[in-house]
Amino acid sequence: MIINNSGYALVSSWEELKIDEYEKLMKVNVESAFNICESAINYLEKTKGKIINIGSTVSEIFVPFEMQYCLSKQLLKVISFYFYNYCKQKNIEICYLILGKIKTDFDKNKKININHNSAYKTPMDNLIKKLNNNLKFGINKNKVAKYVYKLVEKKKIKSQKIMGLNNKILVFIFELFSWKFKSKFLYKYFCEN
Repeated sequence: MIINNSGYALVSSWEELKIDEYEKLMKVNVESAFNICESAINYLEKTKGKIINIGSTVSEIFVPFEMQYCLSKQLLKVISFYFYNYCKQKNIEICYLILGKIKTDFDKNKKININHNSAYKTPMDNLIKKLNNNLKFGINKNKVAKYVYKLVEKKKIKSQKIMGLNNKILVFIFELFSWKFKSKFLYKYFCEN
């Protein structure tokens, strides 16, 4: 069994993004998952194993100034679907599990790239405050662990699962609106007081 749960987040404007930080994020969040899946396929075929790729609602709902993290989770979703048919032929179950906020130190450990003279300083500061405030509404990490355990115990798993009714509703609702509306709404929600 593989549970790809590595994650590294970066908050930055596009203009102020440092390429080495972007590359680190992609190596941790995307390349590592791809390499682990690819290298374990033969073993998982013998054991009829499972792969759970831990995703995020940000693969569906893009957060301002977290484009890099959103992109990495979207790519992890693509990897999951890329491997799906291949794994199915080998009796390996694979699932992209979409989680929302989880009560951990993840947000506290984010790499924040804010230039103090930046035009984006105030909106990015507002984003960080909002993300930290939203943490109190997050899912308990032990509840997530139990959910993943139950998922792994199932004989068959869906290619994509969304944990939590709130996350399911959020993802569903956001599919109904245009990119323009979503972009304006998310910027206003996260970046304005």
